This record gives sequence, C-alpha cells and structure tokens, in this order.
Amino acid sequence: MAKAEANPSSAAIVSTVNAGCSPVRAVETADGSTLWVSARGDNRVLAFSTGMLETNPGNALLGYADTGGTAPVGLRLFDSGKLLAVANSNRFGTGSIANATVLSVVVPASASVVQTISTGLFPREITVGSDDKTLYLTNYNSGSFQVISTTVQ
Repeated sequence: MAKAEANPSSAAIVSTVNAGCSPVRAVETADGSTLWVSARGDNRVLAFSTGMLETNPGNALLGYADTGGTAPVGLRLFDSGKLLAVANSNRFGTGSIANATVLSVVVPASASVVQTISTGLFPREITVGSDDKTLYLTNYNSGSFQVISTTVQ
C-alpha cells in the first residue's frame, strides 16, 4: 500500500490474474488468507489465496462456485467466515429472478449454496449485523432495504 500511495502508477501493481467475467466486488477473510471475488458475468464467486496472488499468481485460484442466481454483485463473509452472503442482482434481466444466497465456503474448492432468499429488484449491497447472522440488503431498483434473518446453522 505504501508503494501505491507514494507512486500511484503501474509500478505499484504486484500481479494481475484472471478473475472471471466482469469481476465487481471482493471480500477478504478475517485472517487475510482468502479473497472472494464476485464474477458478475459468470454467475460465480471465485476464491483466491492472497499469499499466492503475490508469489505465484497463476496458481492462486483456490476454487469457485455458482451463486444460485444471476449477476452477483455484493459479497459479505459472516458466521466467523464460514458463510458468504451474495447479492445476485440480475442486473441485465437475463436468467433467473434476482435473489440473495448464502454459500458455505469453509472449503473454497467445494463452496455451495445453502440458503436462497427472495429479494426486491436489483439487490446490490449486502452486509452483516453485529450478531454475525442478520443480513442487511439494499434493492437498488425497488428502492428498498431488507433485514434478513439467516437460517443456516
């Protein structure tokens, strides 16, 4: 970060990796070891080893998973990093209706959907409450906000 602040140019770029079609959001695990990226055009989330992104970027991909919806945007880890909430925006009106999903991500290579939640139109950002289980979701095209109690145990 210091290098980028001192000289905000391409010299600050450590590596570049493929992150699917239209990567839009990223969230890092609390221990900093894994970075999850939403690939809107692929309807997937991808997991990368943060250490490998710097030392061996070609082998940094740990796994990926379908999000159970279309055009994922917002991401938030919760339940001590075991679960990943995804706002599937259906931004372009193709495929399924918009929704939010919860994925089990304990093992990135076998991440999978464990809960699907109905939403308004174009769910965009998602966050988690201090109880580490309540989700807060904005629905851009509905002009609404949802409070969601997760059911995953």
